[in-house]
Amino acid sequence: MTDIVNIKATSKNRAQMACHLEQEITELKQRKQLAEVKHKEMQSVIIEKNKENEHLQANLDLARNHLKQAQSLQSENEASIKAASQEITFQKEKLMEQFLYDKYLHNKMLEIKGNIRVFCRIRPILSIDVDHITSKLESDYIPSSIKSKRKMEELKSKASKGEHVVP
Repeated sequence: MTDIVNIKATSKNRAQMACHLEQEITELKQRKQLAEVKHKEMQSVIIEKNKENEHLQANLDLARNHLKQAQSLQSENEASIKAASQEITFQKEKLMEQFLYDKYLHNKMLEIKGNIRVFCRIRPILSIDVDHITSKLESDYIPSSIKSKRKMEELKSKASKGEHVVP
């Protein structure tokens, strides 16, 4: 009888184990279904993220192209700025040279003007010269009318006063 009791106990244990295993199998099937649903969701998310990644990669490539163009323009602008800066420096030097040359010419002009003034300076008529001028006027100038006589008298009076006389 012990064998029967043992067999019944073993059978009961196995039945409980079978029930327990069936519950585990059911639970695992539910977990599997949930995992499959999550797997499908994850696959759709992965597909979505791949599309988004492709879109972002395209935007990144476009941004890199824009960056290359901007860098190219920047280098061109820097070259233009450098050339313009050199041109400005050259023009400033040229302007300074021209300024110095203009200053030289101005000073030279003033010097020549001064020399001309000194060269052409006329001294005032002295009383000693009045007689000489009068005789010269009389000999060079022959009055032909009354007007001429008046002119001669005016010149003589100016010369005697020491005024500047132009024949």
